[in-house]
Amino acid sequence: MKVYFRGEGSIDDGGPLRETFDFACTELQTSSLPVLIPTANRRTENGEMRHCYVLNHNCGKGEHAVTEMEMLYFFGVLIGYGILSTNPLPLYLHPIFWKKVVGFGDLNDEADLFYTDKYSWSML
Repeated sequence: MKVYFRGEGSIDDGGPLRETFDFACTELQTSSLPVLIPTANRRTENGEMRHCYVLNHNCGKGEHAVTEMEMLYFFGVLIGYGILSTNPLPLYLHPIFWKKVVGFGDLNDEADLFYTDKYSWSML
């Protein structure tokens, strides 16, 4: 796969391709796209893992469901590319996401709730 930036004299030795994926990852972690949302700890500015994101459980259910499902598909392709190419992508995904992807450990771990939503953890 090669990437060329129009109007720039870039030679694809991997730099423009990595930069393209970096831009895509950065945009996924903003509020402009509905795929990822910050953890509850980030929204409340309390607890650990405030830099992490989780999948938006409402993505693909709204009035733009088809477009959002295409975004989710692209997100899956992006994750697959990162895994298969061994290129690290600047995606700050919560460990609970990776536990589900690789099928590791108990998905209902108390520590996962603590690191995602400290307020809910303390109420329980």
